[in-house]
Formats: sequence, C-alpha cells, structure tokens
Amino acid sequence: MPWDTIETTNTDDPFICTVCGSDDCVPPSGNKDSLVLFIGEYPGNEEIIKGRPFIGRTGTIIRNELIHAGYQFGQYRVMNLWRHPPNDNLKCFEIGVKQCLEEAKNRKLIVLIGSETVKYFTNKKVSEWNGLLVKSSMLNCDKILAMVQPATAFHSSIGEMKFSMQRLIHYLQELENE
Repeated sequence: MPWDTIETTNTDDPFICTVCGSDDCVPPSGNKDSLVLFIGEYPGNEEIIKGRPFIGRTGTIIRNELIHAGYQFGQYRVMNLWRHPPNDNLKCFEIGVKQCLEEAKNRKLIVLIGSETVKYFTNKKVSEWNGLLVKSSMLNCDKILAMVQPATAFHSSIGEMKFSMQRLIHYLQELENE
C-alpha cells in the first residue's frame, strides 16, 4: 500500500490538511501511551469546532458508559479514520489511514467504531460483528473490537450499542488484570 510514500507534514498546523488545504482537521487526542486506541470514522461538527475527536454524540455516549463502569475516557487514545470530513480526495483518506496505523502500534486493544472503519480495516460488516473481536491484516493487535456507531442508538435499537459497550468494558477489565 502507498502509505509510506505520502507526505504528511508540509505544515506545522495539525488543523490544516496537507493535501487539500481543508482547515477542519481534528488530530488524535488523549493518552499517547494508552494500551487502548479508539478509531472512529470522521469528525463531526462539534469535534471540528473544538479540535478534538469524540466529543460529540458518539463520544458522549461512550464517555458516559465508561464513567458508569468506573473508567475515564480521557485515559485512552482516540482518533478518526478521516482527519476531516470525507471528500473525494483519496490522498486525504490515505493520510488518515497512515496516521491510524502509526497510532495503532503497541496497543493491546483497538476499538473500531462505525461501519466504514470496521469495513476498511477488517472487510467485515459491523452489523454482523458488533461487539465481537475481529482480525485485521493491517492492524497488528490481538484484540480488535468491532463496534456500531453509538449514536445509532438515537435511530435504532439501543441493544446493539449496549452489547458492544458491555464487551468493551469486559476487555478493559481483562487489560487491567493482565
């Protein structure tokens, strides 16, 4: 894959896309040394305004569920597959992928959130693998959890989201006990 050949830093501003010039990029956030990495699809309006991933509806749901279980979302690393809202420029996407692959190194648990993210990294449908561990030829990690977009609970069954959150908490507990 061509990720190694993509120039990712022709500017010092992490909010400017080096390919298309978009000024609505959202860089990764959270604990760089965390054993857990969350990868979402792309930043929404709230994330773009505040410059941090997972602070909109999806992040709020995950954060609240984790707090309820005794965890702090801020202790984990979070990012999106796309650094800014998707466009037709494949190189913009490739930069996001390259950044995800870099961030994924040395993690014990990677949580892939949303249909596009799960499909890209595993070639599986999140609707069939929600809350289950999946394999990825791109991500070198023993535990990769496929998870529906938590905000889908606003539009469909909350059961899918609850199931994936329960599985996530289970794997976080396993990590604590290692």
